[in-house]
Formats: sequence, structure tokens, C-alpha cells
Amino acid sequence: MATPKNTSVIKAFEILNVFSRNNGALTAPEVAKATGLNLSTTHRFLLTLENLGAVARSPGNRYHLGMMVAELGKKVTKRDVFAERASGHVKKLCDRLDETISLATFEDERIQFVAWAEPKRPLFFHLRRDEPLPLHASSLGKIFLAALPTVAREEMISKLVFTKLTQNTLDNAVSFRRELQEVSKAGFARDSQELEEGLDCVAMPILDTDGNVFAALSVSAPSSRISRSVLSQIKEALSSTVSDIQKALFIENKILPGKAKPKGSFPHVKRVGDFAFISGTSARNPDESFAGATVRRNGEVVLDITKQTSATIQNIADILASIGAELSHLVELEAYLVDMNDYDAFNAAYEQFFGADGPTRTTVSVEALPHPHQLIMVKATAYIPS
Repeated sequence: MATPKNTSVIKAFEILNVFSRNNGALTAPEVAKATGLNLSTTHRFLLTLENLGAVARSPGNRYHLGMMVAELGKKVTKRDVFAERASGHVKKLCDRLDETISLATFEDERIQFVAWAEPKRPLFFHLRRDEPLPLHASSLGKIFLAALPTVAREEMISKLVFTKLTQNTLDNAVSFRRELQEVSKAGFARDSQELEEGLDCVAMPILDTDGNVFAALSVSAPSSRISRSVLSQIKEALSSTVSDIQKALFIENKILPGKAKPKGSFPHVKRVGDFAFISGTSARNPDESFAGATVRRNGEVVLDITKQTSATIQNIADILASIGAELSHLVELEAYLVDMNDYDAFNAAYEQFFGADGPTRTTVSVEALPHPHQLIMVKATAYIPS
């Protein structure tokens, strides 16, 4: 059985994340709206966080991140987090290919190694990671320079000294520019005995959620072991590992404290890169009642598909708002109705939110949904370009 999560900790971090997504100070009502918490709960958390120094209050009762958060930020860098998340994938790729693997970022105009793994076989290349890696003669350097905006790339090229390290080293700016163009088209870079005689390296970029290159992964091996078929295998393995690293870094799971808890072990929404996947959502309220479900004095329950449809879509809108998106970002909906006789009323309510240019939609009838007061469930997919 999974260990239960502390909801108070989750709520506190929800509030801190709201401040991280906004540049200016926020009032308590603005924080409450962004998190889905009620105002009294938001006030209570803000006061506690203020006492801890995690948030600070400015004139006009507006809040912003406090010094404690800044001090914690000094204790760990993004590179530390990146290395911790990615090192297992680097080791796995090393075991798969039995070659030297390196993960690097580009900072202060030089390649900075973040993580690496070396094979157990007798013959392999040990890269000198404490020495500057020539940008013009390395696959990693080509990846980072090819990704730069034109002006920044040209500025970097103007600073390069095209030292001839081997007979294969590119020794002039014209050839190097052509090489970077090929790298941009191909999606990978290679240096074949350009850095060192007998050494081949292949590298691929790792993209952040904005689609920018923030790191690169490379394989280094003796040239004698890099045949055409082996190169194809290396590219396939690199691509797979890059995808795994990107997922490990940029997948976000959220359970909104101000919404009805999921009836199972899953989040309200999972964001993967530019896509968000919203779990089956209904008109259920946090107190377990249902919008559109009225209990008369005689105990009879009256269910209203129109109200349930509107409440369900509004819940989806609130979930999207928690990740900075809105209904217009939806690209696909799947609706499940208990009674297909409700289809026309469902459509009428649906049209209050979407037109013909809205998301694609599939509507099916099901025998039952988790609660007897539930007439509809909707799952959705959103595309949120960075």
C-alpha cells in the first residue's frame, strides 16, 4: 500500500509554485483563485509561510517569495537536480552500448560535464573532463553552437581558434558553419577523429519545455567500433535515452487541493512537455456532492445533465488554469454518458463553451459511472505550446 501524502505540504508547495509562476506580488484572493483553495485556508497558509520566511508581505497586503526560499535556492543548483535525475539514464545507456557516455551543459561559453559513465570493457576512451573541450572539434560543441540564435552563434564562431588537432579537424569558419547547418537538419552531431585520432563521438540535444537546447548527451568510442550499422544503433539508443531524460525532468503531476480528490491513485492532470492529460473529470464537488443533483424532501434524487455538463467543463477549466492554460488549449475530449437520451441536452450545454473549431470529441454511452448521482465523465488532452 502506498504511503499517504501529506496534503498540507502539497498545499504549501502549490502556493509557492503560484509565486514562482508570477513575477509580481499577489494578494491572498489572487493566490486562492490560482490554487483553488478557499480564502480562509489560503490566509492560514500564507501566515504560516510568512512566519517561516518562505513568503514576505509588501505594502497593500501583497505577498511574494521570501528570503528563506532564496537561501534554499543557494543550496542546490539546477545542475545538481539535473545530474541527480539523469545519472541513472546515463548509466543505463552505458550498459546498453558498452561505451563511454557523457552528459553536458553549455555555460559561460564552455562545455560543463554534468554526469558520465564508463564501460567495464578493457579498451575505452576516458575523456579529460577537467579540461576545456574544443567546440569546433567535438560533437557536444557542435550541438550547442548549432542551437544558438544566429547572432549569438556568429559571435561564438568569431571567438573560436580553429586549431588543427587531427587531419580531420575542421580548421576554418566556412566549413564549420556548413557543419552546424547539417547538425541542425540531422538532429545529431558527430566528430569522427576530429578531436583525437581513433576517437569517434556522437551527440544529441536535450530540449527543455520551451524547445531550447539546454543539455546534450554523447557517446564516445574507438573509431574501429563505429561502423554504419553501429552508428544507427547508437543514434537510436541516444534518441531513446534523451526522451527518457526529458520525461524525467519535465513531467508534472498535479492534484489540486481545492478540487474533489481523485477516486484512485492518479493525478488530476499530468503535463508532459507541451501536452497536458486530464484524468476523467465530473461535476463532483470537494464535499462529495454533485452539481446538478438535487435531493427532494421525499428523498427523490433529480439529476440535471445540463448543470453537470457545465460544472464538469468548468472543473476542467480550473484544472487547466493550475498549469497556466485554458479551455482553448484543449485538442481532444472524450465524454462518457450514462444515458444517451441526454445527448441533445449535453450538446446544448457543451456549445456554451466550444464551437466547431474547439477540440475533437468522442461521446459514448457507458453502463455506469463511479457514483449513482454522476451522469457524465470527461477526460481531455490539451496542447500548451511553450
